[in-house]
Amino acid sequence: MRDEEKLNKRAAKFHGNGISGHLKLNYGYSNANSLIIQAKAKNDCISVLNHFGTEVTPGKNICCPIHGETNPSCSVYAGGKKAKCFSCGASGDCIDWYAALSGKDKATAIKELARNKLKPAESQAIPVSKRIAPRSTAPTASNPALNPKADFKSFIVDYADLTHEEILAELQKRSSFQPVSMTDYKSAAEAIAFIEALYDQEDFLFLGDKFDAKKRQHVMLRSSWIKAIEAYGVQHPFICLNPVSPRGALNDDGVLSFRTKRNIAKHKYSLFENDNVDLRDQSVFWYKMILKGFPVMALTFSGNKSLHAVVETQLHEIENLKAVFTRLGFDSKTFDPARQSRLPGHWREDTQKFQKLLYLRG
Repeated sequence: MRDEEKLNKRAAKFHGNGISGHLKLNYGYSNANSLIIQAKAKNDCISVLNHFGTEVTPGKNICCPIHGETNPSCSVYAGGKKAKCFSCGASGDCIDWYAALSGKDKATAIKELARNKLKPAESQAIPVSKRIAPRSTAPTASNPALNPKADFKSFIVDYADLTHEEILAELQKRSSFQPVSMTDYKSAAEAIAFIEALYDQEDFLFLGDKFDAKKRQHVMLRSSWIKAIEAYGVQHPFICLNPVSPRGALNDDGVLSFRTKRNIAKHKYSLFENDNVDLRDQSVFWYKMILKGFPVMALTFSGNKSLHAVVETQLHEIENLKAVFTRLGFDSKTFDPARQSRLPGHWREDTQKFQKLLYLRG
């Protein structure tokens, strides 16, 4: 494969959702990158929000136009280049907000923003009910998806007539990643999609084996891991769910470690795992939780007897969530912020199966 083709491939993966994949067909890699620069030079989140009828006052929160709230919980920051709603979780730059408010894909959003400097209040936002659903609010023990008095079986009783294959098919319908058939299986694509969806460009990630922790080479930037997986496939079975510091930290034994809770740079996710029930019941449980709006980012089949659910969490919620989920039979150890999860796309020699990505939230 020529160098130009490799650059095109990486560009398509980097921008996600087919953005550069669409742009490069019409403009080539260099021009696609130039369009993104032009889009951000001509517009920012303030101009986009004003364009769709949301007035931005410097220093004040605004009502999020994504989920139609009445109490301001959306902040515009970084000189207007970024915006984030602390209620629904919608966030990003001018391209992300334009795509969400217009209902267009990101490739189209980039082209239109590069072409035009937006004018205020043209009110072209699509109705809230027709937008792509934003990330749900952060989970708490009082979240409607959770009933603190329920047991595990009560979550799955109303899906007793569905087979495991039918549940997996329903999960896949809601996934942003559609796997190819096993006859043309691209395991690297699953790992890359997982990494791109969960992590930011500046995140350092730890990938390794179960007991790897002391070697610096297991820590690289998100983009470096993507390039490594493109070149060599999925070499590591595990990923530390939360981004780490490349400096390392001393563990409880006073030894320098790159995978210890003291070396976690951001607490973004928790791992939920319950292998006390069969796979079909685990799948039903998570399908129902996704339908109820619980912020599940990804589901990975371990290649053996469990599903690994990656859930957006905040530090102050961990103890409440731990109390509820351990009573439901989930492993309490997985709430450790340095816990590793199974990386999709890895081939397990012990079970002769792939670790499969079953669901990925866009």
